[in-house]
Amino acid sequence: MLAAVAISAILAFVHPVVCQSTTAGGDINDGASDFQPDSLTTGILALFCIFTFFFFVLAVWCFVALILSRGHRSPYAFLFPALILSFLANANNVALEVILNLSSFFLLPTQLQPALEAIGLLFTNWAILLLFLSLVAVIWNREDAIHAATEGRAGRRNHIFTAIFAILAVIIFVLGTAGPAIYVDALRQYLDALNEIDVTFDTDSAPEEDALDAWFDNRLKVSNAVNYSFSSFVVLTAIAITVPTILLWKASHAAAIRDKITDTMLYVVAPLYAFYNLLTFIFTIVFSNHGLPYTSSQLTFEKATLANNLLLLLSYFLVALALILMSINRTNWNVGGTAQPDNSLAILKMTPVQQHWSQPSQWNYGSQQHMQPYNSQPIDQPAYYYNEPQQQPYVPGPQPYETTVHSPQTEPQSLEHPSTTTTLG
Repeated sequence: MLAAVAISAILAFVHPVVCQSTTAGGDINDGASDFQPDSLTTGILALFCIFTFFFFVLAVWCFVALILSRGHRSPYAFLFPALILSFLANANNVALEVILNLSSFFLLPTQLQPALEAIGLLFTNWAILLLFLSLVAVIWNREDAIHAATEGRAGRRNHIFTAIFAILAVIIFVLGTAGPAIYVDALRQYLDALNEIDVTFDTDSAPEEDALDAWFDNRLKVSNAVNYSFSSFVVLTAIAITVPTILLWKASHAAAIRDKITDTMLYVVAPLYAFYNLLTFIFTIVFSNHGLPYTSSQLTFEKATLANNLLLLLSYFLVALALILMSINRTNWNVGGTAQPDNSLAILKMTPVQQHWSQPSQWNYGSQQHMQPYNSQPIDQPAYYYNEPQQQPYVPGPQPYETTVHSPQTEPQSLEHPSTTTTLG
């Protein structure tokens, strides 16, 4: 962890110096810098550096929340590795962006670019999956809390949504792993074969190079098809998160339960996550075959790439930040998994029930004492609703020094044993 902090700090200080290099056509042997990005590439590189730092801070904060959380650790157990992977993916993209803009790139090891691209793609896709699982864990936590608070009347887990969550998680993991694997493997084989070909302008090497390019294009089409499928299922997770959140919020309010975590999920987290998936849908189309044409200039592609990275990283960061902010006030989770009841709503919905409580004994000799039976609260009354003992009027007994046990609403003859009396002395 300290090594990662040191690398991030070095990149933060070295990057401005490297980007200000004005040496043109620098040779690796004359000691001059050959890293000369344009303004948009510099912006993309700076963006990766900034979010590398941001995700590192969030990862540390999430680790603290994971330790301090009791009864709701599962969301942060998924979110913490997601932030670690996001931190590593952005740091990896910094290195990849620098390498791809070196004029002496061809002198570097052939397997370096495929390795860096594999790390960046896999870590990004796995971080997307873990963020989705973190949101699912929040929904399950609140379902259990509301189910316990209402004694099973609300918040019961929907097995249909559980199956949907499981199916989406498996598909996203498989596609998110297969897509980058196909692309990186094709790129590795292409670069190895290209180095073995004598790249000249004679007619002998041209057909072999054309066949290699055609093979690589076909592999890219397969990889793109898998990536499009991956993005489609990621977009579906927005619906899979929003719908259960709405249903859970309605169930809690119908049961007179006011849960702040569910409110935050409905009004903050779910909209941010839906916006993130909307951006994923838009930029998937932009970079598809039906989006930007291949005849577009490099400047156009760089602008689209900068917008894609900025908006997706920012929206992902905001969703993760909203989840971590929910850990600040632990009373909102009501440690132990019990939702906070709203007594005002419960009183409005409850039918009045008359309570009968025993009065404290006053042993005053020479005076008559009327005793009241003790009746416990009705079973159907919520445990968190409490009625103060009701003062009962004094009712004289039938004869001196005799106290009849009966309810003040009935006569002694209406009891189960009307002849039973208790005589003092």
